[in-house]
Amino acid sequence: MPGREAETIFLRPAFAAVFVAACVLLGLFLAEVRVSRLHHDRDAQLLQSYRRLIDPLLSAVPPPAAKPERQT
Repeated sequence: MPGREAETIFLRPAFAAVFVAACVLLGLFLAEVRVSRLHHDRDAQLLQSYRRLIDPLLSAVPPPAAKPERQT
């Protein structure tokens, strides 16, 4: 029976420890992916906000060029 073999393999301490460690590592990886995505979204929002803030400065008329002083 295949079901019986699955039960006995989980009874081995070494396999149980590896299985638990793998589950913990998978959970940490998924949490890191989620946090990374949240940081990426926040950074994109901050960049948009900054661009909206400085947009009037970018579209303003540049100041006239300074005239060189005359040498006498």
